[in-house]
Amino acid sequence: MLGLAACHAPARPTVMPMGDSCRTAGPDVWFAQDTPIIKGSVRDPDRKALAGIDVQIENDSGPITVTTTDVRGRYSFAGIRDGSYTIKVFYGSSVASSERVVIAGQQTTLDRTLDLAKLPPVPWCV
Repeated sequence: MLGLAACHAPARPTVMPMGDSCRTAGPDVWFAQDTPIIKGSVRDPDRKALAGIDVQIENDSGPITVTTTDVRGRYSFAGIRDGSYTIKVFYGSSVASSERVVIAGQQTTLDRTLDLAKLPPVPWCV
């Protein structure tokens, strides 16, 4: 878990662990619970959480940021501006799943199922 949460309006999305929020007030302060959020989980076909899976958000200009699923397979991006984004789920260095989403001031949940047995093996470095 990251444990850090930025409370000032970010120039780009900030990774927010599930359940964390900012509760301060002042100029240029945003409230995580009031900003568009993309969240979801990554699980295997048996609904078991997949921890340590990289999830990336990008717009038409390219990648914005990446986060890693927690022990419950959850991820989230907060402070997302309205617009179109692509959410990519990686297994190793390969894109295992990719989906386009449109954000318009709402929370969006995007859950993914990965069948690791059907994906190419991740090479080990020694």
